[in-house]
Amino acid sequence: MEIKQKVITHLINLIETQLESVSADLAALQDAKENDTKSSMGDKYETSAEMLSAEQDKLTAQQVKLQQFLVQLSNFQSSKPTKAIKLGSLVQTNRGFFLIGIPFGQFKIDEQFVMAISAASPVGQLMLNKIQGEKFEFRGVGYEVVEVW
Repeated sequence: MEIKQKVITHLINLIETQLESVSADLAALQDAKENDTKSSMGDKYETSAEMLSAEQDKLTAQQVKLQQFLVQLSNFQSSKPTKAIKLGSLVQTNRGFFLIGIPFGQFKIDEQFVMAISAASPVGQLMLNKIQGEKFEFRGVGYEVVEVW
């Protein structure tokens, strides 16, 4: 399996695991909301209901974000390789691997760390349109593009 496909497949698995966890948390939260009966202390019930709603909103937003990541990664899998770094590129630099496209953060695959970053991030912006052999500097640290997939 090509390295880019392997990285994307691994990241999809990580995101699907997180999505399952968020879905389970949402289901548990819904159960809690349904089982929470109004006590004689009305204010306490209202505060509890508001807290549960806020948590539900947060989890729903996280669920939507993770689903969007899966759609983007699916698009990256079918994108054609280019010489220049673009959205969906896997980039090897002298300082590690970067997947340009989603702000997921660092993960490990086959003893190698990969940083999934947004193309809109400061380092992502510096990388866009660079080709193999080109150099750039980020926060005083020099990087060289070794390979682009």
